[in-house]
Amino acid sequence: MGHNHTFTIVLLAGGSSSRLGQAKQLVQLNGESLLRRQCKLALELTDQVTVVLGSNADLMIGELAGLPVTVVLNPLWSTGMASSISAGVKQIKECSNACLLLLVDQWLLTADDLKQLISAWQQSPNDIWLSKNVAKTASGPPVIFPSHCFSALENISGEQGAKPVIRDNIKIVKSIEMENAFTDLDTPEQLAYCLKKIAAINPNKAC
Repeated sequence: MGHNHTFTIVLLAGGSSSRLGQAKQLVQLNGESLLRRQCKLALELTDQVTVVLGSNADLMIGELAGLPVTVVLNPLWSTGMASSISAGVKQIKECSNACLLLLVDQWLLTADDLKQLISAWQQSPNDIWLSKNVAKTASGPPVIFPSHCFSALENISGEQGAKPVIRDNIKIVKSIEMENAFTDLDTPEQLAYCLKKIAAINPNKAC
């Protein structure tokens, strides 16, 4: 991946999944929890992976057994995603030139998707790189923030996540198309779609 630019993937997995009605982190896909699956995806790209846990953290930790990830517990998880971003960035700020924020429920993402984002950042490492859908109507994570944004990320709060930092630095925000980033797992309907899709990809495995 190029060693001149060190980056850490921060996997945000602290929410309570209230709309889904169950912990999305523990949803089983081909016999593996979504949380573990996303950690393994991140580890394909870097050995610097930090996982931020919050709701039901004691249950989640067991899913990470044997994986070389750093776990951060966010006691403020119920205040919104911003607190988890802040907690993750505080953990990594001394050792990384950039931080790639990844959501635990972005289950359609592939290693190739993330490699494209990382490659774009490596070409222009002082910019913020985010993902856009093909129609350009939505943007968001996975997003890479260079280290000069870390102090701002440490100080965010509330439900808006990192959007205020993106707005404040809009002149250096760039994007790549990543349609797979815009399928998530917030509702029972989305879960049904996910399980059906995963079963079609791996017909020999039961969800």
